[in-house]
Amino acid sequence: MKNLFYTCSLFLTANIINADYYQLGDFVENFGAQICVNDNGDENWEYNSQGNNNVIFLSIFATWWGGCQAEAPYLEEIHQQYINENVTVISAGKSWGSPYTCEEWSTNFGLSFPILDDESDSLGSIFGSSIPHNVVIDGNGQVIYTSSGHNLDPIVEAIEEGLNTIIPDFDNDGVLDNVDNCVDIYNPEQIDTDLDNIGNECDNCDNLNIFVDENIYGEIDSLNNFTVDIFDLLTLVDIIISNDIESCGFYLSDVTNDGLVNVFDVIALSQIILYNRWSGYPSHYKAQT
Repeated sequence: MKNLFYTCSLFLTANIINADYYQLGDFVENFGAQICVNDNGDENWEYNSQGNNNVIFLSIFATWWGGCQAEAPYLEEIHQQYINENVTVISAGKSWGSPYTCEEWSTNFGLSFPILDDESDSLGSIFGSSIPHNVVIDGNGQVIYTSSGHNLDPIVEAIEEGLNTIIPDFDNDGVLDNVDNCVDIYNPEQIDTDLDNIGNECDNCDNLNIFVDENIYGEIDSLNNFTVDIFDLLTLVDIIISNDIESCGFYLSDVTNDGLVNVFDVIALSQIILYNRWSGYPSHYKAQT
C-alpha cells in the first residue's frame, strides 16, 4: 500500500501539554459518539458494545484540513482490506460544513465505514487534538499506535500486530473460543447438562447419569441403575491396550486414583467385582456378586 505521510499536521498546543490523552500502552475505557453517516442501523458507536475483541482503527479529522481530505480514500482502502476480519475502521470528524457535511464527506471520498460526529471534541480530547490523528487499539483494549499525521505503513503494521490479540470464535456462535464449551459446533446456549465443561452439542458422554463411578462400560437399566461387572473390566482392558483417551469410559479408568491408567487399575477393578472391595457404592450401584 502506498506510504503517505503528512509532516504538516496541525498541532494544537494542548496536544503537547495535555497528559490526559491515551498514550501508547494505555488500556482504553469505554468511549464513543453519535454516528452521523454509515450507521448500519446503530445511532451511536460505543467501544464496549461494538469494539470488544476487535482491532479498532480510529482516525480523527477536520473537514477543512487538506491532509485529512487527502487521507480519507486511504482509510477506505484499509477498511476494505480488513473487511472480513476483526478490524473496525471508524473516523471521527468535526468542523462540519467547512466545507463538507458529514454525508458529503462520506459521499465525496467514497467511504463506507461509520463516521462519528466529534464536533464536541469528545474523542479528540482523549486521543489527541492534532489533525489528522490516528489510533490503533488491539483486541485487549490497549493502544498500540497513536500518532498525528497519516503514515499508512505503521498503521497497517499495528493492525496486523493487533490481530494477534483477537480471540477467535471458530463456530461463529457468539461465544469466544477461550470460554466456548464446544469450540467446533455452533452452540450459543452453552448447555452442559453433566457439568463437565463440554457442551451437550459435542459431548457423547453423560458423566452425570451414565458414566459415573466405575461404570466404564456405560450400561444402565430402565431405572438408571448399573452393575459393575466383567463388561466394565473388558472395556478397561481395551482402553488401556488401545490407549483410547477419547473413550467415555477413559475418564473413569483411573480406579486407583493415582493419576495413571494401567494394569493396576485392572487389578483394582477386578477386586471390586469379585470381592465388593469398595465402600463408597451409591444407592444405584452394585458390584457383581
